[in-house]
Amino acid sequence: MVKAMSLKDAKTCIAVSLVLVFALYSGAWAASPDDALTGRPDGSFRLKLRLDNLENVKNIFDHPLIALYSTFLKEEKTTGVMYALTLALGLEPKSIVFVIGTDAGRQFLQMAVSMPETALPQLNSIELGKATKAELIAFLAGGSQEPEKIDPVVSDGVNGPYYLFKDTVYLAARENLLLIALSLEDLSASLDALDKAGVARFVFRAVPRL
Repeated sequence: MVKAMSLKDAKTCIAVSLVLVFALYSGAWAASPDDALTGRPDGSFRLKLRLDNLENVKNIFDHPLIALYSTFLKEEKTTGVMYALTLALGLEPKSIVFVIGTDAGRQFLQMAVSMPETALPQLNSIELGKATKAELIAFLAGGSQEPEKIDPVVSDGVNGPYYLFKDTVYLAARENLLLIALSLEDLSASLDALDKAGVARFVFRAVPRL
């Protein structure tokens, strides 16, 4: 009986220690937005862009990289893409990384928006699915979005809570990242990739190297 209790206590201590270690260091382990982009099979067309230095960009087409591909973006049925980019830019992010393309005639988009530390409370609420409609509208409409055009619906997916806008844009959060996609399949793939990257990052930094 004593041995059983000791083993149980030991397991509890180990679990608590791991949680504390993760809590202490996770803040310094900001997730990489590139880890959220899984793309599509090599046979599909895709374009990957990373937008940095967004402090002075007021319109998404003012960014030199977007201006370079503006013709393609406007012609490839990109209503959802441009809505997502405008939404992300209005949040005053640190960076925006996205991959866009077509696969079997269907357009896909995966976008990871790296946010500053000041946005972590909102991102945490979104990640847990606890952000109310009013809170989410206040957060997303802080930029160029008009509140009446945002009507979020929250649901539970395989990888956790997610929000749907305009029956087109799917949104979720992980750590310091806001994730946006045009389908639940692409959003789930991003979440799964980030979860795996997070575990790998934790193991790499937590386990001493010989």
